[in-house]
Amino acid sequence: MNWRMRFHRWLHDSPGSPLRFVIVNFSILIGLGFIPGIVDATIGADEMRGGLTIWFAFIVGISGVAVFNVVVRLLALDYDEVKAALEEANN
Repeated sequence: MNWRMRFHRWLHDSPGSPLRFVIVNFSILIGLGFIPGIVDATIGADEMRGGLTIWFAFIVGISGVAVFNVVVRLLALDYDEVKAALEEANN
């Protein structure tokens, strides 16, 4: 099984995967959400700090989570077929 299938199995189809899925997605959300906040804190005007930056950071984080999950699913489109073939070969 190649790296795409192993990563998909680790994230979606193994014991403990729901917790891993939540942790990975929450990490992406927080990690990408901090980028606009840090940029605003370093180069933003003091009078305009916060405000819409918080909403923008949330949108960036949610978008990153969505893109990550779509890419992982696209990389493993044939996962079920490969898994069935491996199980059949082992039996």
